Amino acid sequence: MGRYAAWILACCLLSSGTAAAQTLDRIAASGTVTIGYVPEQRPFASAASGAEPSGYAIELCGVVADEIGRSVKDLKRV
Repeated sequence: MGRYAAWILACCLLSSGTAAAQTLDRIAASGTVTIGYVPEQRPFASAASGAEPSGYAIELCGVVADEIGRSVKDLKRV
């Protein structure tokens, strides 16, 4: 049973790395990163009418986008 669980874990880790690489390639090609959120899910995300969204998830996504922006010039956030 232990070897079977380890095999499944290894497959999941390998496939997630491939998906992440494809996503980063798509971001680099388009020069755009899209940040989506579910409104009114405090403290993770919320937005007042006409205001920028805020919350933990928004801040975390901003940090990730900043890090991607170090490799992709003129990265736009949508």
